[in-house]
Amino acid sequence: MKRIGMLLCISLLTIALLLAGCSSTPRQEDLYGKIFIYEKEGFGGNFFITVQEDGTFTYYEGSLSSYLGFGTWTLEGDLLTLTDTVREDHPRVFCFRFTGDELIYIAERSDEFTFIKVADGERFSAAKASS
Repeated sequence: MKRIGMLLCISLLTIALLLAGCSSTPRQEDLYGKIFIYEKEGFGGNFFITVQEDGTFTYYEGSLSSYLGFGTWTLEGDLLTLTDTVREDHPRVFCFRFTGDELIYIAERSDEFTFIKVADGERFSAAKASS
């Protein structure tokens, strides 16, 4: 009887550890120090988003773009919301699914960028920021 109880306890512990390891809810800390680069590039070069630890972000739509976007970000579950506050009278919102290594654009919930069109489901891949 003790052996069955011990096997049951080990089985339940194994399942709990597996489930804990499968947790894919990203944390805010996972964003810090990352630059996300658009796979298809931007207007004349890389389109990238940089996320800072202080809750702000910047983005450039490419090397030929004269537009610099900036504002604040929030992360709820895996939904990253960037609020571009360049024009205080008309803030723009961009939504992404955050996987830890990628941002996946959600067009339906987002405003359009200034110089380029990013389609629903397009990916921005993470690169470590240089110190």
